[in-house]
Amino acid sequence: MTEVTVQTKPTVALDDATLGRIAALWTAAFPTAEGRDRLAEAIERRATTAQSDEEQLHYVEDGESVVAAARTFVRCVNVADKLGLREGRRVKIGARHAQHAGRAGTILKRAAADDWVTHLDRLDGQSDVIATFFMGDLLLERRVLCLAHVATAPAARGRGLGAAVVRGAFSSRLCESLPEALFCTGVPGFYEKLECVTLAPCDVVYPSDDVKKFVDPALMRFSLPTAPAWPAGGALHVNGAGW
Repeated sequence: MTEVTVQTKPTVALDDATLGRIAALWTAAFPTAEGRDRLAEAIERRATTAQSDEEQLHYVEDGESVVAAARTFVRCVNVADKLGLREGRRVKIGARHAQHAGRAGTILKRAAADDWVTHLDRLDGQSDVIATFFMGDLLLERRVLCLAHVATAPAARGRGLGAAVVRGAFSSRLCESLPEALFCTGVPGFYEKLECVTLAPCDVVYPSDDVKKFVDPALMRFSLPTAPAWPAGGALHVNGAGW
């Protein structure tokens, strides 16, 4: 197979013409989203959330057309991981806590075998809160790369372009400070060939009922060897819409 060149650029750096060619591919590759204006969506993200989400687009060109593409961005999620709790780690207080549910903060020290002293982030108009929490109420923060919108042009399939664009996304973005990627998919077998693994079934918690949910059945992860193990069981708090 001819070597494939995958370009990676921040969404905020792409002009309307390039975004248009990528959006045209997504429209052709995802016919179930008929009527959806993917160019308008990309332009809106570029103007609003792309900078804060560290969004980048990865794409392969063939002449004037984009024939494969993927989108990545960064999200802080929270998971129950008692073994990962330690001083300096960022956490969120779980829903069972009556007073501080949903608050985020930083662990200061261990208070007892099952308790941790945590400094909660200050809320507007309120003083600092330093309190002791049972470890079962602490959800560990993990900064993950989100992979989405992986697509190959229908006429270009069978050339390994989808695999190339996924590998290009992982190799360009994953590093010591961002060692793992999360995504959902309806074709887990494709990603297993790229050394991704399917996570054990778990509850996915969204910040509200009206945000977009994960629609594909398999939640998968790709990680560098330096990434900490993913905790088994427990809920995944995605802190935003699914992707």
